[in-house]
Amino acid sequence: MSGRPASRGAAEDAGHDPGEIVLQTSFSWAADDDAALEGIRPWKGSQPQEFFRDDWHRPQEMYEEGERQVSDDEFRESAIISSDHADHAEHAEHIREVEKLGATTLMLANNSGADPHGAIEVYGSDVLPALRGAAVPG
Repeated sequence: MSGRPASRGAAEDAGHDPGEIVLQTSFSWAADDDAALEGIRPWKGSQPQEFFRDDWHRPQEMYEEGERQVSDDEFRESAIISSDHADHAEHAEHIREVEKLGATTLMLANNSGADPHGAIEVYGSDVLPALRGAAVPG
């Protein structure tokens, strides 16, 4: 990524203050990578774009369509999904990448269905402290 983030640049080009930019990313942490993926798998049903513009109201059908349209590899690109045993650097790096998109506020959605409490502990003890004081290159 080079230059200024698109959202900020578009506002500035139009003569407007870009204001607050809130971005969200989901994460799933578990004892192993397979469990982390299985824990967040129900959220595949929120991925297809037509769900945001068409009338979809049945969660099971939405999940099935998400499974059909979104591969596990694509899903891993859209969220932080790993056990990342060593130092949880993968989680911290993904958060930094989302922040580089221009976020002034970043919301982390804990979708760790396999071990949500364990994820909170890992984020509190390892991931968030790794981010504190780390300047994000612009």
